[in-house]
Amino acid sequence: MKKIIPVVLGLSLSSAVLAHGDLKPAHGGQIIEGKTITVELLAQPEAVTVYLSEHENVIDSKNASGEVILLNGGRKQVIALSPSGENSLKGEGVTLEKNAKAIVKIKVPELGEEQIRFAF
Repeated sequence: MKKIIPVVLGLSLSSAVLAHGDLKPAHGGQIIEGKTITVELLAQPEAVTVYLSEHENVIDSKNASGEVILLNGGRKQVIALSPSGENSLKGEGVTLEKNAKAIVKIKVPELGEEQIRFAF
């Protein structure tokens, strides 16, 4: 009986972690859930697009702002993001190299600020 209790407790806790659903990118990018905002980053050769959601509900991006800081082989590139759709922000002029890292900084007036790290 003592061995069953930890197993049952562990199973109940793991289901609580998955309560918000499975994080699946809707646009083919990488997706990471922050404290209040879930960010999907789609990096293409000349542009980056950031899609915003909150627990699988899209976030209106018309008042949102942000930037992407790309770290490419010791070089730093800052790309300003501006609203580009219902729940997206876009930045252009991207030089994306293999093994790049990105820091996405997002500000949504109703939800606050979020900073999320990505690796390619």
